[in-house]
Amino acid sequence: MIGIDLVASRLEHAKEGGIHAVIDASREDVVSAVLELTNGRGADVCFEATRSPRNFPTLLRVAALSGRIVIVGSLPGTVEISLYDEIQRKELTIVGAWQPRAPVVPHAAFPWSQQRNRQTFLDLVQAGTIRVDHLITRRGRAEDAPRLYGEIAAGPGDWLGVLFEWDRAA
Repeated sequence: MIGIDLVASRLEHAKEGGIHAVIDASREDVVSAVLELTNGRGADVCFEATRSPRNFPTLLRVAALSGRIVIVGSLPGTVEISLYDEIQRKELTIVGAWQPRAPVVPHAAFPWSQQRNRQTFLDLVQAGTIRVDHLITRRGRAEDAPRLYGEIAAGPGDWLGVLFEWDRAA
């Protein structure tokens, strides 16, 4: 697994979480670094987990032949891409994943319901397979919410996860 970010502290958190390699996009050419780490093959699966569509063309370039890109971030806006060169010739699969669209009740065509997704994640956290404690970089009381949401809305910073402690007195 390769983690890519512009914020050094986030890359350190990614290492704590088990990422095998990190790329500081503010200092390194992402495409060259991914190709070097994958012996020129590119990434088999890429997850777009930002809120900026500007990163999407880079994912197309780092994806391996017949690779898959899964969009889990929120990408408002547009970017220009070459459908032929960047998608068709590489035979890429692009999947949009949005939790609210997961069915409430599982069915044969889509057994991964919202509840099953949440339960699987919580089971993996409980088993220690997924570690999240190091991802909580801000804690606050309910009255801190406007300030903390303001930080989140402002964009990339050194925060990752914000935990509201509702039972903590002011």
